[in-house]
Amino acid sequence: MEQIRSLIACILAAVTAYFAPVGSIFLGVAWVFLVNFLFGLLNGVIAKKESFSFRKAFSCIVEATILYILMVSIFFVGDRIGNPSGAMQCITAVVYALIYFYTVNILRNLKGLLPGSSTIRFLYWILSIEFVQKIPFIGKYLDQFNKDKEADK
Repeated sequence: MEQIRSLIACILAAVTAYFAPVGSIFLGVAWVFLVNFLFGLLNGVIAKKESFSFRKAFSCIVEATILYILMVSIFFVGDRIGNPSGAMQCITAVVYALIYFYTVNILRNLKGLLPGSSTIRFLYWILSIEFVQKIPFIGKYLDQFNKDKEADK
């Protein structure tokens, strides 16, 4: 049993050392996931009077896991093809996209928690690009897009 424990410790140490260049990125992404989860939970429980949902929590964990696997895969492939700096740029692009979408979701949850906050409402309006819907042809396009999406289901 002690040998198995030592083997597992060695494997974990090797994996940790290999992914050390993206360790701080993973920590930052974990923070974004945690904040999103907490504000989603608070919005559901406090503002919407929902009970805790294991299905929603599991969905959040699965989504985070998929994004981590994507980033690990990008790093691994970039390292194997001899372009670790390119892999880091790609991971950075994924992380910025992730931060954008999760920030919009966090603001949506905060808007539910603090409906009287004009600052949060404005930030959500700007970041979620709600103002684009005020452009006439964009609104028509989005309506048609949503109809097409419903028809595909």
